This record gives sequence, C-alpha cells and structure tokens, in this order.
Amino acid sequence: MKFCTKCGCECDDSAVVCPQCGNLFSVQQPNGQQPGNQQPNYQQPNYQQPNYQQGYRQPFMEVKTNGLAIASLVVSIVNCCGIGSIAAIILGFIARSQIKNSNGTQKGDGMALAGIIIGFVAIGLFIISAAIIFSNQALLDSIYNGLQSGGSFTAD
Repeated sequence: MKFCTKCGCECDDSAVVCPQCGNLFSVQQPNGQQPGNQQPNYQQPNYQQPNYQQGYRQPFMEVKTNGLAIASLVVSIVNCCGIGSIAAIILGFIARSQIKNSNGTQKGDGMALAGIIIGFVAIGLFIISAAIIFSNQALLDSIYNGLQSGGSFTAD
C-alpha cells in the first residue's frame, strides 16, 4: 500500500491517481529514475537499401522528335499558300495528338504548333490578298486584256 502525499489517503500500489483528491502519483522507472528527468530514448529507424538484382538498370527511353511535327513545320514554310498550308495544319494537329499520347517518348510539340500557326497565317494572307485583287476590278480587267493581246499590260 502507498499513501497520497496530498491528502494522506491509503491507496493501492497499482493506482496512478489518488481516488479521493485526484493527486497524480509519481511513477518510478525500473532503474529508479523519475520519468520526466531524462530525455526520451529516440532511435534511428532501421532503413535498408532496396534489394536490386545485380546488373539491373532502369531502361533508357530515347525521346524522339515526331516526324509529322517536322513535316508540318517544313511544309508550312516551303509552301506558304494553298494545299501546302492545309497539309501543314492537318499534319500539325495529328503530330500534337501523337505527342500528347506518347507519354513523354516523343517531342516536337513546338514545331507542330509553329506549323499550324504558319499554315493558318498563310491561308489568312492568301484570302486577304485574293479579296484585294478581286475587289479591284479595273486591275483585273487590265491584266486580262494584257494577257489576251499577248503583250504587256499596264494598270489604268
């Protein structure tokens, strides 16, 4: 039996708190020291290296440039108007889709995008220039008459 230091009540040896006054009994450690007088004994966890098989290497994936992206850029630069621009736009969109679905094994998204942009700009310029030429009827008549006569032509 042990006695409470606060109220003097007789308590069971296994009691941690006095049942009458609620006083907390001090707990003795097996080596005789109080629990709050020393720092806790922290230990480093036992980490181990992963067990890799001998000669195992992570496979190297070569990142390749998408051929359609290259073709889109080249076609858009070489053939600025007409069918070449349309082909560059189509190739560019197909290339961007393939690159996106390749999970990082293909590159060239910038080239495909450049081919698309140049293709659209070329088509836009073609439409604008065609609208300007066809809106100037006098110029067209002069060109037509000059070609009909087989000689040179001048704008009136």
